[in-house]
Amino acid sequence: GGGCRKMATAAVAPTSGTDEVDLTLTLRNLLTELVEVRDWRTLGVHLAVPKDELSKINARFDGERGRCKKRVLDWWLTNDPQPSWEKLAQALEKMGPHEELVQWIWRKFVTSPPVEPNPFMKMWWRKFAELPMKVKVPHAVAVGGRKIFVASQGEELSQIFQYHTDKCEWSVVPHTPREMWSFSLGQLSGQLLTVGGYRNMRGKPTVGNNVYSFNDESRKWKELSPLPTARASACVISTSSAVIVAGGYILHAQELERLGKISRTEGLDSDTDDDSDDEREAGMFSAAVEVYSAETAQWSVADSLPSPSYRTSGVVVADTCYLMAMIFEERGRSIVLHAPVASLIRKAVPRTKKSKSARASQSDSSATVWKHLGILPFGVIGFTAANVGGILFAHGGADLYSEVGESEEGDIDEDDGFSTVLMHSYSPSKECWIRVPSSGDMPKIKMDVLSFTLAAYSAVELAGKGLLTVGFDGDKALIYLGSPV
Repeated sequence: GGGCRKMATAAVAPTSGTDEVDLTLTLRNLLTELVEVRDWRTLGVHLAVPKDELSKINARFDGERGRCKKRVLDWWLTNDPQPSWEKLAQALEKMGPHEELVQWIWRKFVTSPPVEPNPFMKMWWRKFAELPMKVKVPHAVAVGGRKIFVASQGEELSQIFQYHTDKCEWSVVPHTPREMWSFSLGQLSGQLLTVGGYRNMRGKPTVGNNVYSFNDESRKWKELSPLPTARASACVISTSSAVIVAGGYILHAQELERLGKISRTEGLDSDTDDDSDDEREAGMFSAAVEVYSAETAQWSVADSLPSPSYRTSGVVVADTCYLMAMIFEERGRSIVLHAPVASLIRKAVPRTKKSKSARASQSDSSATVWKHLGILPFGVIGFTAANVGGILFAHGGADLYSEVGESEEGDIDEDDGFSTVLMHSYSPSKECWIRVPSSGDMPKIKMDVLSFTLAAYSAVELAGKGLLTVGFDGDKALIYLGSPV
């Protein structure tokens, strides 16, 4: 396997000095982890300990810091109906000067880590099926880990095909009631979803908020509750009971005239530091995160991304949502965010007339559910997050900083504009990314240098088989299957 490439944030060592982490929320563990916390009164305020109780504690122990802090934590554990490490981390975050401690508690006690990858793991690729049409931007999803759907995306009305593994043949999926392109694929309750999209009819570009579910038995579409934020090319993450939509491409009136004349990410590869250009470009992308509940059949507004992202990918691993977002501030690098799925859904505000003010208050809150895991230490573009067997992968194409014209894995061939796929797996114990070598019939991915995207970037788990992606062999688009070995 490849060497370990550290994230751009430093790891925080446990104060207990052991490698074994006791996740139990006990007074003893709290005192062990909170040795550096001195302001017990402010901690008590953010843990919702009543002011009169804090005054009693201060009088009883004559303000002695250690005993007062112990009593505050004991009161919280006893009286809070649902005390949690997450609540503690949010209280510390509001206090201000404990950023490293907050990150430590969040990583080790709140989120569930991915499975530890084998450092000698390789990805063996084989051709799985050839697509029945020529496509520019194929995007795939495996509904329930078994039903394979591929959409042809790009500057044309999108067509969806279904691959039947039992018959080894394709069928055409009827168009959605409102035909779009650059919509996102997802799944919920065993059915295919299309989310949002873009269209340019008679020179009038618009993005949509339509959401449709497809019943592959009746071969009919059903319209669901519309997205609160209309967008195209958004990141869609599916859980057993909800759909999370993050980022995406939006339109503002002042951008419409420029839309057809410039690359979407014009200026991002420039050496100039024109903040005003970045601001104008950022206005074409969304930082909104919204959650659709299968139970209520309605959307809620969740904590936003820290910045608009022009390429967002996400996946759920071990009940934790991981997002990889290319944002303007990092100039082509990608931040990695994570949040417990349960917390993300619980904090979401139902869409009402007050949703706009609620969203504003959430964006101003320091206690956002999203936490930084760091910055990807490699410049992969056209990447996507993937989960195979509980292991977190970054699956992508060309290295942003490779030399064009070389033929090594992940480099761009200047003759045909293709790149072989790059793979990295995340090691939670070492808090770093490990390069995963590939072999076999490796998929090649079309490279669009101007917009820093790849024309194929799907990476979905096919139950019991491995990682499914779409690649190219010359002009032919194929489904490839990668198996960790």
